[in-house]
Amino acid sequence: MILESIITHEDRIHFNSVFTNSSTTAKPLKLEICSGAGEWAATQALKDEGNANWITLELRHGRVYQTFVRMIMEQVNNLCVVGGDANSVMVRDFQFLSNYYFF
Repeated sequence: MILESIITHEDRIHFNSVFTNSSTTAKPLKLEICSGAGEWAATQALKDEGNANWITLELRHGRVYQTFVRMIMEQVNNLCVVGGDANSVMVRDFQFLSNYYFF
């Protein structure tokens, strides 16, 4: 099952497993917190395609939806859209590794 490879035993998201473009060498993960409608992150992800993977984290549902639609329409294959409160999501759900960059 796909979810078993994405969710760790500690019930955290393993983002290097989320992206199908990841090879045996993990690419840097770049996370934009409070990403709004995702314009900046989507643009950066397109520029970084093949070199890094991007994650957006936004609280407001409408903005999460806008980012998701942008990701699909612009075919941003190295972007993962996450919705939720950063205070709880980052502590509870993310598995942090040394290859993260925060914006």
